Amino acid sequence: VNEVSMSHNDLYKIQYSSIPVSQLAPMKFDAKVENVGASAMTNTVLTATISGAASGTDVSTGMSLAPLTIMQLETNGAFTLSTIGNYTVNYSVEGSDADADLSNNTGALTFAVDQELYAKDDGSFGGTFGPSDDDGDLLDDALEMVVEYELNAPMAITALQVALGTGSTADVEIYYNLYIEDGAGGWTPLFDGTSTAIPTATVATSELLSLIHI
Repeated sequence: VNEVSMSHNDLYKIQYSSIPVSQLAPMKFDAKVENVGASAMTNTVLTATISGAASGTDVSTGMSLAPLTIMQLETNGAFTLSTIGNYTVNYSVEGSDADADLSNNTGALTFAVDQELYAKDDGSFGGTFGPSDDDGDLLDDALEMVVEYELNAPMAITALQVALGTGSTADVEIYYNLYIEDGAGGWTPLFDGTSTAIPTATVATSELLSLIHI
């Protein structure tokens, strides 16, 4: 097992570290599985075992994995959560043929279901990096980080939180915005920088290396 992931929507398949209970949908669990052996492994099945605030198991369809190849296996999406709390997913892979090394057949990840918090945190930032003018103010932004959140049901957004890592500077301004998918492959900013000013927040020294509520 090389990499493990999960998603709760087939459209974008984004992995979140915290999902609001109102946004839950049938979940699928994925893993990149490599056959490092010299012979094919038939009926290779991924099993995801969920534990924590609720428990359950989901499995993938059995596949044949040729020698020295990698395949993405995904469970069938039969698992739906409804309970707020913390969860651990343990992944295991097995096939019908003999496996010379069982120690590399597992993986794990954790996530939470929260009353309100939607979070995507994999230990580093990612997304779109400037210069770019995604906010429509005709000025290039020096650095812009974009995180997508998929809404399966209506949801009121009351605040944003961000954490700045080592090397960040105090007394700088963070510009933040919300973009709504326009249905044509683009994004419309809530604050366009012209008719409505883009909101900012100034980072205090005490807020470095901690969650900033904006």
